[in-house]
Amino acid sequence: MAAGGLREVTRQAARSRIAAVAEELFADKGFDATTVEEIVTAVGISQRSFFRYFTSKEDLLLGDYDQLEAEFVRRLDSRPVGESDWDALRRMFDVISDEYADIERRSRRARTLQMIERSPVLLAAYLARFERIQNLLCVSLEKRSLTSYSGSTDLLRRATVGSAFACLHAALSRSAASPSDDFVTQLDTVMEQVRPAYCTLGTPT
Repeated sequence: MAAGGLREVTRQAARSRIAAVAEELFADKGFDATTVEEIVTAVGISQRSFFRYFTSKEDLLLGDYDQLEAEFVRRLDSRPVGESDWDALRRMFDVISDEYADIERRSRRARTLQMIERSPVLLAAYLARFERIQNLLCVSLEKRSLTSYSGSTDLLRRATVGSAFACLHAALSRSAASPSDDFVTQLDTVMEQVRPAYCTLGTPT
């Protein structure tokens, strides 16, 4: 393995260790009540070392959303051009469906979401990340779409992306609260029920 690759493996291992310890503290004390000082003490590192791996306490739980952002864009850009925006967004969410097929990853995502919903600070950071992701996806839709909208094109596209993510969040929340419920079924059901009229009745011109 090249030196650069080894450094990245070492870095990821260190990040995982810090995150695992932090999540235990968050579970015991709550996210807002846990300090960075308590985390570094439990891990046995300095605050300076902590900030080499994470930009903030919020980044501990939300940092992987940066990777998710890139994967969302990649998957959306790979969808067939003639496919409706709504169906393309649903297939883009398969990255979450794939993750939820792994029980351990599903449990971790559920715990993270529960922490997010209990912490105003964390919820604000979470919503800010998803706002950025949605803005990027609107750009991707503009590039791939053959749809000719009348009136407020950007407004309709933004509303479509926002509605899709509202469905995703509803399914994630339901799955976190009721682990026995099938996430994919919940997501498919809610997205079909919320499907925009233009995807059902035809493309507006």
